[in-house]
Amino acid sequence: MGIENVIKAEMLSVNRGIIKKRKSILKLLEEPYVRSGRNTVKINEECIKKIAEKITLPLDSVFLPVSFFIPAGVNEAYLTGEIDARVVEALDLVVQERNGRYWVKKYEMRRLIANYYGCFQRIIVL
Repeated sequence: MGIENVIKAEMLSVNRGIIKKRKSILKLLEEPYVRSGRNTVKINEECIKKIAEKITLPLDSVFLPVSFFIPAGVNEAYLTGEIDARVVEALDLVVQERNGRYWVKKYEMRRLIANYYGCFQRIIVL
């Protein structure tokens, strides 16, 4: 039981760094940073521009960073919103809707996070 508590504490510490207040791409193109609590997080301007060019949605309706939720024991992560799913699809990831969630393969999610630094984040679901 002790190791389970250590693992839970470690997973919660990873989630402490998530950005809770998102900002529209339109506003990010003007000011490429997000304030989360006392922290200011700079988002890569080139990545914001790449996403803006690829999506067909209004720029004021898409908010970054997009959050992927990662449940334990599966090889997929999910998005909770249709707009977030459409953004990910525009970046050439396969998204499958199941039970109101939009699922992608973890390896594709990792690639996306690496290629679009700061525009996506992962949240571990306990």
